[in-house]
Amino acid sequence: MLQSTLPLIRLIGVALQVLADYIVAIRIERGSTRLLAVEWRSGTNMRIVDVVALFGGEVEMREQIGSSMMRRRAGSLLSSALVVALLVTVLARAANSDSSKTRLGLPDPASMLEQLRTATNLQLMIVPYPSMFRVSVDESYLPRVSCVYEIKSDSGSAFQEIIEIISRSQLSFHEEPSWDIDLRIGILFRNRDIVVGRIYTNDKGGRQKVSGYLDGRQITASADFSNQLRMVLKHSDVALLRGRPEVCPRS
Repeated sequence: MLQSTLPLIRLIGVALQVLADYIVAIRIERGSTRLLAVEWRSGTNMRIVDVVALFGGEVEMREQIGSSMMRRRAGSLLSSALVVALLVTVLARAANSDSSKTRLGLPDPASMLEQLRTATNLQLMIVPYPSMFRVSVDESYLPRVSCVYEIKSDSGSAFQEIIEIISRSQLSFHEEPSWDIDLRIGILFRNRDIVVGRIYTNDKGGRQKVSGYLDGRQITASADFSNQLRMVLKHSDVALLRGRPEVCPRS
């Protein structure tokens, strides 16, 4: 009888890792591990999102994985392993949701604004109001159906005005995110080629507060948030990157 020469492998735990940009890496270090789909491979900073130790010893596993990450900063993640690890982590969190809430914490709006101010340019995506679609618009679909504008921080006053609009928009964060928000507006802040902040919201035409996400955390903002952003489009330093001029608003 033939005997297998393959070594016996015993699963002792699962580690979920991501390649994050700077702002997502900071959030993970502060304990926020709820990420959007686009954030899983948004940069070059490898971080451990969660560790499931089947037989205990989570601290030791984290230390061993951390030292291994230091030895190999560059590397690739296997998508199949990532999916399996994600499923295991979701099940573990479902069984202990109370401790996850305690660990998550809420970010400070002032520190978020300071991070946005480090950007050198931004992309503003706005769907002309009102617009209806057969499917709900998420962050991956929004660039395809919106007017896309570029604003540089050193080209005029439009960039600073958008920062001011965000700062006075009565921004508030929520612990439990809702992933079914039908998006109409998106702002990507970049420091050269690195994304340092993302804001996505719906658009109620100024009738009621808007809902959305700031770097993966659910937010609400003042009712006039979307209308104020449209007013910025009249500035000469706002460049239309994508969209038909006859459809895309300029004021």
